Amino acid sequence: MPVDIVGVAKNFADLERADWPQLSVDGITINCSDPRPQIFYRGDPDDVRTRFTIAHELGHAVLPWHMGSAECAVASGQEFGRSRFEKEADEFAAELLLPTDWVRRMVRDHDGDLSPVLGDIDGACVSATAGVISLAKLLPEGWALQINNQPLVVPRRYGAARVTRAQADRQASASGSANVNRQKIRWWRKYDLPAVPDAPLDRNEIYELLDRALSKHSDPECDRKSVEGSVSALLGGLAGMFGARMAYGTLLYRLGLHPHRKELCADQDFCLWLAWKVNRSCKFRARG
Repeated sequence: MPVDIVGVAKNFADLERADWPQLSVDGITINCSDPRPQIFYRGDPDDVRTRFTIAHELGHAVLPWHMGSAECAVASGQEFGRSRFEKEADEFAAELLLPTDWVRRMVRDHDGDLSPVLGDIDGACVSATAGVISLAKLLPEGWALQINNQPLVVPRRYGAARVTRAQADRQASASGSANVNRQKIRWWRKYDLPAVPDAPLDRNEIYELLDRALSKHSDPECDRKSVEGSVSALLGGLAGMFGARMAYGTLLYRLGLHPHRKELCADQDFCLWLAWKVNRSCKFRARG
């Protein structure tokens, strides 16, 4: 169900529709540090752009370190690098309109196919900007997003560099698009999401597989301790965010970026051990 953003905003601020001559300004918040700041917005409160504007201005009103007043325009893809306060208000608005837990469930339920996820986001009556902000905050490295023909947005979790449309098309293992609020959002994923193989359940047997895989690779960076450490560090976040298939595919991609471990990721014994680790971690977190 779409969030009642007007009702939420009125709990924290005095909200009023108004008109003003500056067409570049979508919303204004006055006296952010007051007990009840004033928020002014232009446009229809049921319009998705206006809904994002109200949520953005509410961010200025309730984030305690946002002081004074603010005049704002709705972000576009070209403005993701704008001022820290504006970006914080954008992220507040996106989280309010599209809670991370809900978006994460959609990504998990669709096994990393973002086209139906974007369809669900469109049904939440939000802007394309809110959808891209939410997904970019959630997705791991190896993905790219684009609103219409604006510059591509990539998740920054691992410090990934920005990419061009041509690079994304060339490197993509999977891609797609969908409309959100009559704007086209394209997406690209650089790696496959293979099915998670069935692995033995016996711990001793599974670690024999790992040792056998490692014995084929004499590089010192492919010892059991360093490999287990790398997998555990990456898996902790992935298993908590996504399902087994997406966690498994993302792990293979991330580990394969390391030149000493690319061959290891193609080893069947190693993949069985990794599948066991992924399934075990996902089941543990599901119980928690």
